[in-house]
Amino acid sequence: MDPNRNLNRDGPEQEVEIGMDPNRNLNRDGPEQEVEIGMDPNRNLNRDGPEQEVEIGMDPNRNLNRDGPEQEVEIGMDPNRNLNRDGPEQEVEIGMDPNRNLNRDGPEQEVEIGMDPNRNLNRDGPEQEVEIGMDPNRNLNRDGPEQEVEIRMDPKQEF
Repeated sequence: MDPNRNLNRDGPEQEVEIGMDPNRNLNRDGPEQEVEIGMDPNRNLNRDGPEQEVEIGMDPNRNLNRDGPEQEVEIGMDPNRNLNRDGPEQEVEIGMDPNRNLNRDGPEQEVEIGMDPNRNLNRDGPEQEVEIGMDPNRNLNRDGPEQEVEIRMDPKQEF
């Protein structure tokens, strides 16, 4: 129900969006397949304002760690703009990132679950997190490919 013009253009609304967006969406750029379910009191699920959201889609540009095409599932509450852009949030991210993630390099499978009071699970600030994945470059002991599970609270630096 949109009292103004469109589901993701303006005004408070309840929405479900299913489709292909040739301009930008999940991470604000590039064409993608998407499913969005949420309540947005301002303009769009990941544009601005407090909202409750679920995003499922394929983003050919960047997402989980801000680069490279990947499959993704994002579930969370973001009071500002987006799950991994800014502000305190509760989030779950599941995806395959062919560029870098758990230790910022190499393609890997990943599951990230955590609460980040600043911007992102492994970008900055204190946070509680769980990361599960396979890193072909380095991680737990900083060398060689390995299977890994990381559970920690990091008050200053990220993983």
